[in-house]
Amino acid sequence: CKFPDGESTILSLTFSSLMIKFLLKFFFQVYSTTKINLCYYFSMKNKLKIGIIGLGTVGQGVVKVLEQYDDIDIVCACVRNLSKKREVNVEQLVDDVNLIVDNPEIQIVVEVAGGTWVCDALIRAMQNKKHIVTANKELLALCGTELFKIAQENKVSLLYEVHYLYH
Repeated sequence: CKFPDGESTILSLTFSSLMIKFLLKFFFQVYSTTKINLCYYFSMKNKLKIGIIGLGTVGQGVVKVLEQYDDIDIVCACVRNLSKKREVNVEQLVDDVNLIVDNPEIQIVVEVAGGTWVCDALIRAMQNKKHIVTANKELLALCGTELFKIAQENKVSLLYEVHYLYH
């Protein structure tokens, strides 16, 4: 789908803002249900550690919005092409999804790559006790039943938020 100049950025940033609101809501839900005192948590300068799978238009928009929050750290992003020029800088850029899935520092995996190739990686991430946030409708349509079952078995959240905005 092609957008006139600037519209894909607006769509991406709008989606990113929705994704961030969703992440922050999730963050407070998880940490309040685990009975962690949030004032203590933030006073200790702990950061929410996130790994991103996919750094295209939407992924870059998510990074741009997340960079505005001091309490969120994007530890790593997985991409298909390491040499591709991007508008954002991420601490660690990798082309192996296992480096996110198996990273014990990462608490939440944000998947915005698209396709179903990422299904096995997300299953392993949940088995490693990582929460998942995705915008991948195809993944949910084809693998959702299995993914939700694995999430429940491992007591992690599998959250999704997909909006299609047009005018």
